[in-house]
Amino acid sequence: MENKVSILVPLSNNEQKSEIAINSIIDQDYRNLEILVCLNGNTNRFNKKIKEKYKKFKNIIFYNYRKKNIVDSLNYLIEKSSGKYLARFDADDVNYKDRISKQIKYLEKMHVDFLSSNCNVYYNNKFSYVHKTNLSKSFYTNPIIHPTIFVKRNILIEYKYKQIPFAEDYELYLRLYLSGYKLKNISKNLIIYNLNTKNIKDHKRAFYLFLSTLVVSKGFRDKLKINSNFFSKIKLDKNFANSYNFYMNKFILNRNKFTKIFYGIFFLIYSHKLIKKNILNYLFFRKNKLSPIKIKKKNNLSNRDLVSFIVPTFNSEKTIYKTLKSIFDQTYTNIEVIVVDNSKNNETINIINKHFKNVKIIKLKDYVMPAEARNIGARNTSNNSKFLSFCDSDDILKPNKTSYQLEKMMSENSEISCTNADFYNVKQKKLYKNYFNYPFEQINFKDLCFKNTVITSSVIVSKKLFNSVNGFSESNYFYSYEDYFLWLKILNKTKISFFDKSLLIYLDNREISASSRSKNIFNQRLRILLYYIKFKNFKIINYIILGNLRLAHNWIEKKLFKKSENEYINLL
Repeated sequence: MENKVSILVPLSNNEQKSEIAINSIIDQDYRNLEILVCLNGNTNRFNKKIKEKYKKFKNIIFYNYRKKNIVDSLNYLIEKSSGKYLARFDADDVNYKDRISKQIKYLEKMHVDFLSSNCNVYYNNKFSYVHKTNLSKSFYTNPIIHPTIFVKRNILIEYKYKQIPFAEDYELYLRLYLSGYKLKNISKNLIIYNLNTKNIKDHKRAFYLFLSTLVVSKGFRDKLKINSNFFSKIKLDKNFANSYNFYMNKFILNRNKFTKIFYGIFFLIYSHKLIKKNILNYLFFRKNKLSPIKIKKKNNLSNRDLVSFIVPTFNSEKTIYKTLKSIFDQTYTNIEVIVVDNSKNNETINIINKHFKNVKIIKLKDYVMPAEARNIGARNTSNNSKFLSFCDSDDILKPNKTSYQLEKMMSENSEISCTNADFYNVKQKKLYKNYFNYPFEQINFKDLCFKNTVITSSVIVSKKLFNSVNGFSESNYFYSYEDYFLWLKILNKTKISFFDKSLLIYLDNREISASSRSKNIFNQRLRILLYYIKFKNFKIINYIILGNLRLAHNWIEKKLFKKSENEYINLL
C-alpha cells in the first residue's frame, strides 16, 4: 500500500492561480494524497467560492485559520496532517504530474530525511531560467526553492518552522542539516515556480529576503539568529526600490558571469545605501536582536534524573491543591515534592494529606522568610536528586513544563533554565499571556541588570550549581529580592537558558502601585550595587548603574507623558 503524503498549501486571494495550483496537485499520478489548504486571511467570498468548487474532492481539507503569518499557518497545517511524508507547495506555483511519485521513490530509495528538487522559474509569467539546487552552498545562500521540499512528517512535528522573517525555510534547512539529518536534491525539474516583483511590496520583500538570508547564513556560521522587529522598521521609497530591484534582478537572472559581476556591484552598492539610510535601525538590530542559538541534537529524554519540587507554603489552603495537582500532572514523572509549611494552622497540611500521598512535608515551628524555607527544602531533597524546581504555592504549572525545560537544558548542556509565563493579576482579574517580550535564548549578567526576566517558579536548576552558590541569601540585607541576587550570583558562573514559551500561570496578588514597585526595584538594585562596590567589580557595577538609569528614565517618561499604570508596569 502507498504511504500517505500530506501536501501543505497556504492559499492566497488570487483565484485563478490558486485553482491552477490545486488542480496540479489533484492531477498527480500518485493517488494517496491528503491536501491541506489553509485559508489564512483571505476574503470570505473567495473562501466560500474555492470551497464550493472543490467540495466533491474528499482528500482536500480546508482550514479557516485566521493568522496571516506564513509560519503560523505552516505549523498549524503540520499539526493537522496525518501523512507519513509532507510536501510543501505555494498557491501560485504548478506541479508537474509526476512530482510526488518521483520524490517519494527517490527519498525511500536513497534513505534520506529531506528532499528538494530543481524547478523552472517563471519571472513575471515568462520563462526565465532553470533553478539548479546546489546544497554545497547552503551556508552562504539559500539554494532550495521552498515549494519543492519533501520531508518526513515526524521531523517537522519535532522541529517546526521558527519566526524568522523571509527566511523561515532557510533557517529550518540549516537547523536540520546541523542536527544530523540527511538532505538531498533530485536533479529534475518538478515544479514551475512563479517569481513576481511588480509592486512596491515585492520590492521591499526582495530586499528583506536578501538581507534576512544574509544574516541567517552568517548566523549559523557564528551560531546566531534574528528577530523580526528590524525588518518592519525599514522604509523604502519607490524610486530607490525600483533601482534596487532592477539591479537585483539583473544580478540574479543573468547567466553570463561577467555581466553578473557588473550588475552585482551595483546591487551591493544599493544594498549598502539602503542599510546606510536605515543606519540607526541597523545598529540597533545588530546590537540587540542577535542572540546565541543552540542546534537541537536528536536525543530522547528519559525519566532517569530526579527532579525535586520545593513548595514553601504560608496559609495556602485556598491555592495549594491546584498547585500540587499541576506538579503531579507533569508529563515528566521522576519527581519528588517537598512542602515547607510556615502556616499558623494545619489546614494546608490537611488538604495535602487528603489529596496527595507522595508529598514530603516539613512543618516549621517558627516563621521563616521564603529564602530560608526554600533552602530548607533544598537540603531535605533525596541524595539522588539532580535538579531543583522552586514553585510558589499559588502558581500553576503546565503539564509539559518540566520535560520541555530538561530537553532544552540537555540540548544546550545548561545547568539552569527559566521560562516565560502568563501573569494573572488578581486585582484586575486579568490574564497577561507571555508576559516577557524577551528576544534572546540565554540571559547574561548585563541583561538581568536591565530587566529581571527570571520568574522563580519557572526555574529548574541543577542541585550541584545551586549548592555551589550557597542557595538563596538568608541575609536581611537582601530581603524580598533574594531570588534576584541568586540569579546574579549564578550568572557569574554560567548563563541562564531562557525558554520563550509560557509554561506556567503566575498569580500576582500584590497590592502595591506601579510607582511603589519601581521604587522597590530601584532600592533593590542600589543595595546590590553597594554590595558589589565592596568587591570593586567595576564591570558588574557599570551594568547595574545602567540598569538603574534605565529605570529612572522610565519613571521620568511616565511623569512627563502621563502613561497609564499598566503601560508603566510593562516598562519594568
